[in-house]
Amino acid sequence: MKIITNIKEFETDITDISLLFFPCNLLEKNDDIILKHHLDFKENLIINKISLVSINDKTEIDGKECDENEEICLSEASYSNKRATFKNDDQKNETVKNLIRLAVYKSISAYSNKKFPWGCLTNENPIKIAKQLIKQGEDIAYIEEKLIEYFAVEPKNAKLVSQILSNQKDIINNENLVNLYINISSFNNSSNFINFSVNKCVDARNKNQIILGQKAENYGLEKETEICRNEGTKNNDVTSFFKNQVKNFENNEHDFSTIFFSYFNALIKEIKALKKIIVRKAYVVKTIYIGGDIALLNANELGILLEELAFLFSEFTVECGSPRSLTKNKLQILKNYGVTRISINPETFTSKTLKQMQKNFNFQDLINFYKDCMEFDFIINIDLTAGIPNENLKNFKKNIGLLLELSPDNITINANLNNKQISTNEIVETSFDKINQIVDMVNYANEKLVGDGYKPYFLQKEMIFDNNSSFENNCLVNTNIKHSDNEDKIGNSFKDNFGDLINKNIDIIGYCKTGTKSIFELNISEQNSILMACGVNSTSSIVVDDFKQQQVNPKSITQYIGQLESIIIEKLKLFK
Repeated sequence: MKIITNIKEFETDITDISLLFFPCNLLEKNDDIILKHHLDFKENLIINKISLVSINDKTEIDGKECDENEEICLSEASYSNKRATFKNDDQKNETVKNLIRLAVYKSISAYSNKKFPWGCLTNENPIKIAKQLIKQGEDIAYIEEKLIEYFAVEPKNAKLVSQILSNQKDIINNENLVNLYINISSFNNSSNFINFSVNKCVDARNKNQIILGQKAENYGLEKETEICRNEGTKNNDVTSFFKNQVKNFENNEHDFSTIFFSYFNALIKEIKALKKIIVRKAYVVKTIYIGGDIALLNANELGILLEELAFLFSEFTVECGSPRSLTKNKLQILKNYGVTRISINPETFTSKTLKQMQKNFNFQDLINFYKDCMEFDFIINIDLTAGIPNENLKNFKKNIGLLLELSPDNITINANLNNKQISTNEIVETSFDKINQIVDMVNYANEKLVGDGYKPYFLQKEMIFDNNSSFENNCLVNTNIKHSDNEDKIGNSFKDNFGDLINKNIDIIGYCKTGTKSIFELNISEQNSILMACGVNSTSSIVVDDFKQQQVNPKSITQYIGQLESIIIEKLKLFK
């Protein structure tokens, strides 16, 4: 699609909305549709005129002679809004941008007869937008109506936003309160040098309990890293040394123990560096979250890690990816160190699907682990995913029924659109059909959970599944498409970021029983508080003057270990 506008500075926003409706056209070298936009200011009105035009490539249409390259109007519309009084240029530009996006969305939506749950809100978090409206003077009682009016949000979703705002009233934010995230890598991301399933990783750890240094004081990088550096510096490449070390990793369980030990050492050193920053800045650690898969840690390593995290926290969550490997002994260690919450992430309760996803547990294992966790009085969260390959609405309804029977304290409903097998020609039909199916699942979950007494309290909308990995390996990333005046480049940008585009209107929604909401999840979804993160593929962030600054750790295990010193330096710069 070619875009013509008299306001060039908003061309990217017009393209952003257009991409939702015309992906296939953007993949073609010869676009046959032009979107014309004209912005005009008249008296007390802001007027957006939109027209969709097709370029005729035939000399005859319906038996009538016509000129080639003649413009054929597909649809026309004009949208006017009252001019407001703006405090500054930034507020004016933001308002005009939103009006343009709304006009383009409404125009193409009417032409294509397609709508999205969040309307023209693509990258924005609806909760954040709603709070901005309230800050600007909008009455919270009318926030649903404003989301529908200003952003074409569907009524069900506007109501969900209102409910979440109501359930967030008791949350306190303070610039000195920080959230701490620790990633225990499963060596399973497609970006890592090891293409190894969680199942094999956990089995390898269970069979190899040999630890190169048994005492806590040996868990520094000095001895292990010195060996690696001495070998690596022969070729001036520490990463190459690690790659050679795990060349035949899948068939050598001892190599796994060695490389995991190196990773664990690096992780502990990064945590120690972060603790010094916390003391220097007088930060107060409000929440701690250990993500990944703690089943990879033996009891000794788990104790060492938790000892390093001895803060005066109010919430401590541990993500348990492989329940079969988490014994009551490990659960007792978690309890002894003050862990308050357990997150169980089966994604589905269907044993056949769990096997297809290479999970090392089945439904009965989940039930047994859930009962064990209840004995220790943890607040328990269970994740389910809508849109898992080979599962339909019927499967999802059954999963929701089983979930309500378990009645955990927290429930997180994720949405996934795995498009790995979708060809270019199938993109439009498959993506819209899949989105509609997932929306039906998410709506069904919301209806049943709210009806059972659960309260929606956070919504995360900018989480996108990686298009180049399998479902289990999907890595959540925040991607912004770069636009160009060159149509071919726009098309390539779309193709590279297809997973971003079709998931912009898919949600991650958290539900809780009274008094059990996760402060960490809420803060991360709002992106308005300090996040200090350690480990592979983790992101630290801080908001300074309404601008979010980040430091991202490498996705590769080898790069993380080899670049640890520079990673720590970058963290010092971020939290200076």
